[in-house]
Amino acid sequence: MFGVLIVLCICGVAAAAGPSLRSYLLRSGEQPGYTVTKHSLVSAHTAAAYVRAEFGPLLTRAQQKAAVRRLKKAGFVGAAGEELHGARKRWGASAVVAFNNPRSADQLAKLTYKQAVSLYKVVVTVQGGKLSRFALPGIHPSYGVTVRSKPAADAEVVWVEGDCVLFSAQGLRHGSGLTPRQIATRVTTGAESQRARTNGTCPALAATFTG
Repeated sequence: MFGVLIVLCICGVAAAAGPSLRSYLLRSGEQPGYTVTKHSLVSAHTAAAYVRAEFGPLLTRAQQKAAVRRLKKAGFVGAAGEELHGARKRWGASAVVAFNNPRSADQLAKLTYKQAVSLYKVVVTVQGGKLSRFALPGIHPSYGVTVRSKPAADAEVVWVEGDCVLFSAQGLRHGSGLTPRQIATRVTTGAESQRARTNGTCPALAATFTG
């Protein structure tokens, strides 16, 4: 449906997100060992701002306009993201994209997962290692992937709550000795903590998200 990868890039749009939208991002400690990086919040309250933040110069002007049209048609409401960091140069990210309907949220989640798997297959081909898939216990739909290469290990998971797509990721510089389950433990715990805090719902109220 979207034709291009639409995942909030933690780079570029400095506007403050509405408090309700930001509440769906991970908080410090919810993903064990990770805290929110200060002043890393980025947000997009329009489809155009979202496309600029995500793609910047990667798309031509005509392609950006086409992406904006697709997002508007899909019912885009808003997006926000933050960086996470941990000890030993661990990195992480948390993001939420809101639509006005659950169908678009599910489509974006599937597309995001597909793109992540494709990227990590390239990493494994170049660096060696192992790619594994997982789902969040009791959270459906959810799509997760881990990759273990030398010497790092990464995990990403995307899931749907109501009309919203939520995303979290982590990178471990010294995770090559971990099993896929161990690699996924922190992002799984973070998602479960976030879900418990928000009661597993994310209604896309445009007035709240764009306020």
